[in-house]
Amino acid sequence: MAEKVVKVRWGSKKIEVTIDLSGKGIELKNKLKELTGVPVERQIITGVGKGILSDDVELGLVKIKKKVKMVGSADVVAENASKEIIFAEDLVDDENDIGMTDYPSGLVNLMNSCYISAGIQALRTVKPLKEALKKYKGSTMSSNRDEKLTASLRDLFKQFETSNGHPITPAQFVQSVRSSFPEFATTDQTPVGNVYQQQDADEFMAKLKQSLNNELRKVDNSVADVFQGTYNVTLQNNEVEGEVKETKEQFYALKCFIKKEIRHLEQGIDHGLKGTMERHSEKLGRNAIWSKQSKIAALPEYLMVNFVRFEWKENDKSYCKILKPVRYNMQLDIADLCTDELKGRIQQYRKEQLDAENKRIEARRKAMSTDKMVDDVVDESADKMDTSEDRDNETGMYELVGIVSHKGRSVNSGHYVGWTKQENGVWMMFDDDNVRESTEKEIKDLCGGGDNHIALVSIYRKIPPKD
Repeated sequence: MAEKVVKVRWGSKKIEVTIDLSGKGIELKNKLKELTGVPVERQIITGVGKGILSDDVELGLVKIKKKVKMVGSADVVAENASKEIIFAEDLVDDENDIGMTDYPSGLVNLMNSCYISAGIQALRTVKPLKEALKKYKGSTMSSNRDEKLTASLRDLFKQFETSNGHPITPAQFVQSVRSSFPEFATTDQTPVGNVYQQQDADEFMAKLKQSLNNELRKVDNSVADVFQGTYNVTLQNNEVEGEVKETKEQFYALKCFIKKEIRHLEQGIDHGLKGTMERHSEKLGRNAIWSKQSKIAALPEYLMVNFVRFEWKENDKSYCKILKPVRYNMQLDIADLCTDELKGRIQQYRKEQLDAENKRIEARRKAMSTDKMVDDVVDESADKMDTSEDRDNETGMYELVGIVSHKGRSVNSGHYVGWTKQENGVWMMFDDDNVRESTEKEIKDLCGGGDNHIALVSIYRKIPPKD
C-alpha cells in the first residue's frame, strides 16, 4: 500500500496525516474528522488535486501539494487531536509557517474566484470604505442588487475581523457577485461538469465600486467619493482654428497605457490624458477631429491606477496580454499631471517644507555654538515661521498600498493575486487562502517583462500635508 505523509493546515494548527494513496477523498476527510472533530460536510480541503477536494477523488491519481489546507469548524475537539495536532510555532522546519496566526485571513477559491479574492484584499486597504461598511444597515436579502452586494461585502469584512487568521470561505459574497452580474456567472462545459469561467479583476472592481458608491452615500457621501477626482478637459478642433471648449469630468481611476515608448508609470498615465476624438463642430456644421487634453484639477483620497495590458488582436479575435515592463516606485508624484493652479499649490507647499527643513538645519548648527539645547533653538525657529496663510495644501504625493496582479496570457484565464501594505508597513501576499509576507523588491518586480505575476490594478493612498 503506497502512502504519503502530508501536513494539513487547519487554522493556526498543523496536522500530520498519513494518506493512503489507494483510497479516495472521503477516506482522508474521515481521518481528519477523527483528528480534529470537523464534520465531513463542513470540510473544505485544498491542495489535493485541483480546487476543493471531492469525496470520490482517487488520491493516487492527483497531485498532492506540499501544503494542504482545511477550513471548517469542529463540533467538539477530537480525542486524538491533542496527540496529532502540531502547533505552528513548533514547526521550525518550515520558517514560512511560523506566526501564521499574526497574518490576515485569506479567501478560499470557489471555482475561479481568485479575481474576486484579489480585488477584495486590495480594497481592504481603503480605511474609509471599511469604516462606512461597519455603519451600513442594508440587507443581504434585498431585491436591490447594489444593496445586496454591499451588505454581503459588509458581512465579509466582519468575518475578517473575527477570523483570527483562519481562511474564510466567501460563499455568500461570491454568490452575490455572480447573481448581481450575470457576466461573472458564465461557465465552461468540462468533463467534470460546468465550471465558472475566469473573469477580469479590473472589471469586477469597477462594478463593485459603482455599487458601493450608490449605497454608501446613504452612510457618508464623502466616503462614496473616496476614489473620485476631477479633470479639467480642453478640447480643440484640429480642422479649424479658434474652436476650443473647456469642460470638467469626474474620474474614479487613472489608466496607464502601455506603448513602445512607455517605460514608467507616470509616462503611461500622461499618455492616457491626451488623445483625439470625433465630435460635432459648430463652426463647420459637421463632425470633426478634436484634440483632447486632460489635467487633474482635484485629487482623490485614494487613487486607483489600471494598467491597460490587454489589447484586442483582430487576427486572433481575442485580447492578448502586453508583457512589456512598466516600472513604478513605492510613491507616486502626480504634480506634473495636474492643472497649473493645482501644480502651483503643490510646488508652494513643497517649497515651504524645504524652507522649514533648512531653518531646522540652521537652528541645529547654531545650537552647537550656544549654551541652548538643540530642541529649544529648533522650537524658536519654528515659532518664527509664517503660518498665517490658511491654504488647502496638497503634497501631490501618493504611497502604494495595494496591487492586484495577474499571471497568464489571457484576460479570461490565468490567476489573480492580491498584495497589500499593512499598517505596520509590512507587505503581504494573498494568493487566495495562501498568505505570506512579501518585500518591496517583490512588489516592484510585479512591473512585467515575463510570464510571472504582473500588476494590473494599483491602489495609492494620498500622503497628507504635515501639520
